[in-house]
Amino acid sequence: MNKIIITTILIFIYSFSYSQSVVCKSCGPKGVDMEEKRENIVDGKELETPFNGIIHLRVTRNFISSNISTASFIDDDLIITANHNLMYSPFITKIELFLNEKWIKIKKRHLKIHHYHQGVFHKKAEDIAIIKIKNTIAIESSNYSSLDLTSFDGVAQKENKIYHLTGFPCDRPNILVDKKTSFKEFSEDSSNQFLGYRNLYTCTGDSGAPLWFFDNDTYYLCSIHHGKRIISDSGEAINVGIKITQDVINWINKKIN
Repeated sequence: MNKIIITTILIFIYSFSYSQSVVCKSCGPKGVDMEEKRENIVDGKELETPFNGIIHLRVTRNFISSNISTASFIDDDLIITANHNLMYSPFITKIELFLNEKWIKIKKRHLKIHHYHQGVFHKKAEDIAIIKIKNTIAIESSNYSSLDLTSFDGVAQKENKIYHLTGFPCDRPNILVDKKTSFKEFSEDSSNQFLGYRNLYTCTGDSGAPLWFFDNDTYYLCSIHHGKRIISDSGEAINVGIKITQDVINWINKKIN
């Protein structure tokens, strides 16, 4: 009985910790020119590919709502985001997608959530989750595109490409903001799981945003935004994403098939 009580208390505390409340926080890193690095170039293009497949995600979990996270379609009925946006999925009652400039509600019984890592304590290195929509009636009339997954280890030859991090930061509510960087700005840690981008300014709400690039008429997703993490030898805290690896792709294929 004591174990059940302690587990319930931990879940309650962590639900608040990761509920992505409406309070805007965790913006940075310091020293990055916010206006220069986060110019909103999506304005007027929200209904165009690939931006129409990058969505605002709101989760209702035991009457606690969140409207400041980001997700992306990777298939007609499949969405990818950061795992911490969907923690404690047994307590989620519904999700809402801001798709084609309107909110669409999807009840829990019409979807299935899969966690790349699931546990009471959040494992940051595996901060990826997918939502399989079992009943697509609510979104059938919507016009949206999907990003193609690619392993980051396979994009080394794309060093000349522009990389985009596109999300809904809390300091610009309900506005899709596109940030750009280049391959030379990336940093990697020894675990080969985190991908750092020190020149991009992000906020709470960008969690789950896709890092993507365009190549051969295809929009490729290669990382999912996590947040800030110390990744360099100097102890510098920079923004990081979780790499899409072949293991992640294999896990997704296994879950949906």
